[in-house]
Amino acid sequence: MHVVETETYTAWTRGQIYFKLSPLEEIVKKLERWYDFEITYEDEALKRARFRGGINKYRPLEETLRYLEETGKVRFSVQGKNVIVTRAIEKR
Repeated sequence: MHVVETETYTAWTRGQIYFKLSPLEEIVKKLERWYDFEITYEDEALKRARFRGGINKYRPLEETLRYLEETGKVRFSVQGKNVIVTRAIEKR
């Protein structure tokens, strides 16, 4: 018997986007469609950064991006309909 975690696939019906060790590129593709923006990566390696968590897709884009920034992995800069993602500066 194979157990399937349906939460990831049904979360959208409740206005949620869940991700379980998902690469940033996969998360951003969902966000781009929902919020209607385009992403630019300063470093292509950032696409592979993995995240776990959940986002309420009815929150403002800036709030959603701040949530991802709290991981300390990435930073976002919003310029109109373009969002630039950069590597977070390590705190010492």
